[in-house]
Parts: sequence; C-alpha cells; structure tokens
Amino acid sequence: MLRIQDISFLKNDIKLTIINDKALESFIIDKEIFSNHFLYVNKELSADEFDKIKKEVYLKNIRNKVVKKIINKPLSTYEVRQFLKNESLDEENINLLITYLSEIHLIDDENLMKDLISIYENKNYSYQKIKMKLKQRGLETSLKEDISLEEKKAEEIFNSYYRTIKKYSLKEQKTKMNDYLIRQGFSPVVKDKVIEKLFVEDDDLEDENLKRTINLYLVKHATFDNQDRDKLISSLLRKGYKLDKIKKTLENIDK
Repeated sequence: MLRIQDISFLKNDIKLTIINDKALESFIIDKEIFSNHFLYVNKELSADEFDKIKKEVYLKNIRNKVVKKIINKPLSTYEVRQFLKNESLDEENINLLITYLSEIHLIDDENLMKDLISIYENKNYSYQKIKMKLKQRGLETSLKEDISLEEKKAEEIFNSYYRTIKKYSLKEQKTKMNDYLIRQGFSPVVKDKVIEKLFVEDDDLEDENLKRTINLYLVKHATFDNQDRDKLISSLLRKGYKLDKIKKTLENIDK
C-alpha cells in the first residue's frame, strides 16, 4: 500500500508527498481532485487508486493545455484532435474532451469557418484558395466553385490592386497583376481571362503614366543633376518603361 506522508497547500494547487517502500514521490494536484478523493495525511492508497488519481491529474493538465491553446488561437475540431493525439491521449478521452470543449463553446467549427471566410475574403483570396485554406484546418465549406463568381471576384480584386501598380509600364503592370492573382489562388483560366479583358493596350495612357511618374519625382527633388537623372532612368527601366520613351519624355519636360 501507498501512504500520503505530507500535504502542502500552495496558492492554487496542492502538493502531495506519497511514500511507498520508503521511496518518496511528490506531485501536484488541483483542489477539485483533492476533494473528490477525500485525501488526508496518513491515508493509505491502493496502487489502482493512486494510478487513477495520477490519470485524472494528467487529463486535467492536458485539458488546461488545450484550453489555453484555443484561447490564444481558435482551433477546429480536427486541429484539437490532432493536438490531443500528439499528446498521446487515447481515442476515448479525446472524444470526451472534444465533447466537453464543444459544450462550453471553445470549439465551434461553424463560427470559426465564418470568421475565417471573412478574413480570407478581406485578403482578396479566391474561392478556390479559401476552400483550400479551410480544408487545411479540417473545415469543409459549401462555397461553390462557380467560374462566373470567380471571374467577378477576380475583376473586383483587379480594380482594387490596379491602383497600387498603375505607375508602372503596361508590361510591368501585367506581370505584377499576373503574379498577384496567382498568389490569391485564382486558376490560370480565370486569371488570364480577367487580365485580357481589363488590360487595354493604350499608348497614350502609358505615356501619361510615365509623364506623371517623372513629374512626381521632380517635385520631390528640388535639385535635379545628372546623377539624379540616371537614378530616375534606372528606376523607370525597372518599372518596365522603354529607354527611348523615357528619354523622349524627359526632353519634352525639359523644354
């Protein structure tokens, strides 16, 4: 038999010191487990009862650990299950703990999915990418992969993102828009169709963008020497403008 040699009351928990064949073992339990087992100094415990107490302590520690994790970042049922498996918890206790967490609304896949969809939509993700991101977290969605809806969404994102790249040449704008739509998860078919539809080959517009970009640079630089000129030309070349157009526009501005 085992015997409780000492009980120390800590701030939030209780420390038990157990003696067994002159060997001492100490461990921490919470007040609920302490009360449930009616523990006191010199109480004798069978090996089975001692193992039961230790198992309850372990399960409660795991529960507290997963609750803390969920509070820091909401998790899906799938993610909680994977976490508990990694903690070597058996299937029965995993199911019991998931049921408990669901009952106190710490696990709520439906609301989590709504929140994530809203977040991903604000990041301009395609429906295809949203479904993929949700699936990675073990969430299934009824979002329809409607090609017309994807094209409409891609056009909205195109118009929003275009404002940030319109200072570049048409060629560079297309490259940047192509890369951006790919990152947002749009299929090649949707991406190419939207770019072809919304990008208009307009030399006058490109010349106007080039002129506006140069003028903005000149406004920011009170002095404009040859070194500044070279820096400006290099910058415009990186934006995709052709050297002959740059030089011609600079000559017209100088006049």
